[in-house]
Amino acid sequence: MNIAKGTLLPEEREIINDHIVITIDMLNELPYPKHLRKVPEFAGELDVVMTYGGSNQDEAKAVVETPDGNFVIVGTTRSTDGDIVDKEAPNFDVWLFKVNPQGTILWSKTYGGTNDEFGEDVIVTNDGGLAVIGYNSSSDG
Repeated sequence: MNIAKGTLLPEEREIINDHIVITIDMLNELPYPKHLRKVPEFAGELDVVMTYGGSNQDEAKAVVETPDGNFVIVGTTRSTDGDIVDKEAPNFDVWLFKVNPQGTILWSKTYGGTNDEFGEDVIVTNDGGLAVIGYNSSSDG
C-alpha cells in the first residue's frame, strides 16, 4: 500500500493508529516461545520489508540472529530463478540464506535431491555454526 504524504485525513490517521494499538495489544497476549517474546515490541517498529525467492512457491519458516549481527532464514523453495541461484528442478528443497540487517542476501544455499525436502527451523550452535531442522523424501540429495 502506498499513500502519498499528506493525503490522509485526521480521521483516517486515527483509524490506522487505533488498528496498530489493537494489533500490538493482541500480540502482547499471545504465548510466544522464548525466542519470539519481543515480537510485540517490534511490531510497531518496522525498519525493513524485503521479499525473497523466485517465481515459484517459496516459504520462510524460521529466522535466527547470528553472532555477527546478521540473520539466517530457513524455509522451502520450488523456485529456480530470482534469489535461488543453485537449483534447477522445480521440486521442493530446503533453502537456507543469510541476510544483513538491511536485508541484503550475503549467501544462499539450497539442499535437496530429486524428491521434496522441507526446512522447518534453524539454530545457531555453541560454536557459531548452524543446525537446520527439516525433513526429506529423497535418497539422493
